[in-house]
Amino acid sequence: MGSLNLMTTIVDRKDLNRYMEVYQDSGLHVAFLSLGYGTASNEILDYLGLESNQKAVAFSVVEEKSWLAAKKQM
Repeated sequence: MGSLNLMTTIVDRKDLNRYMEVYQDSGLHVAFLSLGYGTASNEILDYLGLESNQKAVAFSVVEEKSWLAAKKQM
C-alpha cells in the first residue's frame, strides 16, 4: 500500500454531482460529505475562483496513485 492522503474537494453545490462522478469513475469512495455556507467576501471568492457561498465539501482517504489519477480528471 502506498502513502495515504486526505483528499478534500470544495465545490459549488451545483457542481457536486459532476465531482462525485469523477470520484466514482476513479474508484474512490467519499468518506464524509458536508454542505457548507461560507462567509468569504466577494474578493476572496474571486481570488479562489469560486462563484457562491453555498458549498459542498467531500473528504476521502486515498492512496497517492489514486489521488493523482483523480486530480487529472478535475
